[in-house]
Amino acid sequence: MTSRPNFYLWIAALFAGSLVTYLALPRGELIRQIAALPLVGSLFGLLVKIALDEASHQRDLIKIAVQNNFSLAANSHMASVAFDKHAEFSEKYAIETQATLVTLFRKGPTDEALEHAHKLYLIRSDFAVWLTRDIDTKLEEFEAALREVGASAHYVYNNVDARDRQEKLDGMYRTFAQIIGMKAWNDERLTDEKAIASVFQHLRVILGMEELTKLRQAIVSKAFEEVEKK
Repeated sequence: MTSRPNFYLWIAALFAGSLVTYLALPRGELIRQIAALPLVGSLFGLLVKIALDEASHQRDLIKIAVQNNFSLAANSHMASVAFDKHAEFSEKYAIETQATLVTLFRKGPTDEALEHAHKLYLIRSDFAVWLTRDIDTKLEEFEAALREVGASAHYVYNNVDARDRQEKLDGMYRTFAQIIGMKAWNDERLTDEKAIASVFQHLRVILGMEELTKLRQAIVSKAFEEVEKK
């Protein structure tokens, strides 16, 4: 910042000296043209410097505006409350999802999946106002898959003579395979939309963990670069 006034002083001194020299010299055409070169050059340099300073000033204003917007978004009361709510929801939902995974691995397709689905629904309902529609929809699909497994398990284990028992059994194991993250079932490729691993990924999205991690890495990297320069 201090270089700007110094530069302008030098330009002013050069301009004044050139003007005095120009006026003091005889009126010979060649001599006056030569003397006028520093005068013109100083004016041109001044214009260039003003243009560069203005461009730099505009960049600084944009940078300050961006920083202020980021600071306002990050430090506002609602932003802090929302993040705290998201963190609380994600922790509670993740704990119950982990408990669901343990049950499924221990017992396979079981009607206990209904209870886990209900608990997850209650957690999601408690934080409904803080969740985006997209996240809410994805988690609802997971809960629906759990209810399907639980209801099918209850049906097939209590109706051994039912005509559609095999069909229900096949559908139950197919959905179960999706939930635990299997890539295929009976030669059919399965998507991971209802997998428990996808649930944890959705929770990370809610908290913006990937973005926060990248931001932290960038800050640490920048700080390290500044230390290295010293």
